[in-house]
Amino acid sequence: MQKKLSWKTVGFGKQNIVLIHGFGFNSEVWKNTIHQEDRNFRFHLIDLPGHGCNHQVLIESVDQVIEKIWENSPKRAIWLGWSLGGLIASEIALRYKDQVRALITVSSSLYFIQEKKDHLLWPGITEKSLKNFKNQLSENFEETIRRFLFIQNLGSNLLKKDLKSLKNSILSYPRPNLESLSFWLNVLRKIDLRKVMSKFKKPFLRIYGEFDQIVPKSVIPLINFLIPNSQSVLIKGSSHAPFISHSEIFNKIIFYFYRNHR
Repeated sequence: MQKKLSWKTVGFGKQNIVLIHGFGFNSEVWKNTIHQEDRNFRFHLIDLPGHGCNHQVLIESVDQVIEKIWENSPKRAIWLGWSLGGLIASEIALRYKDQVRALITVSSSLYFIQEKKDHLLWPGITEKSLKNFKNQLSENFEETIRRFLFIQNLGSNLLKKDLKSLKNSILSYPRPNLESLSFWLNVLRKIDLRKVMSKFKKPFLRIYGEFDQIVPKSVIPLINFLIPNSQSVLIKGSSHAPFISHSEIFNKIIFYFYRNHR
């Protein structure tokens, strides 16, 4: 079994930025975000244990995952995580806040599960929907990825050939196994950062999609209240993967955030 995590580094910029993908995917989702000749950023791409190049890495606990990622990560980096990756990036930023420059989460939440408590509704995804997505990935990975990418890009300017290229890139990596999908599904169910993230005082940008059904935009004012020092941006017309469907706008948002906090 593979023990060390494989990384990929792209770009020539001075500012290190670590990108963490979401549940069931791999680092190829960032294909429209990274640029080989970028002079602002040096992108560090990591496949979560059980995914992509790291599909053979043994997973025992979230603490172990965070330690494995951190031990070979660049220090003073910006950490950017999508969906599940946003939870992991947030955990790392909290634990190593003195060595983290800033945090960016994309279509992510402090708690992913829909919850009704004391007549208040926390927006999120139902456990049934989460299980269904896991089952779809397990039964027909290629078709599930194809359908997901198609839904994300309805109404976008991404050319059909570009979408096909992105799909082929993602599918060229080993698919996650059932054990790893079950592990990460439990992570999505259990991690709740609603109390602890208020302690994070470094620059923090949260990006959302207008039509996201997994992380509904109704969660934005709730998190604004819990973390008043953070910034939130809603990308109109986008869904759960705005960095794919609206890559040009997304990349500009990242650049302006970096420029304002360097």
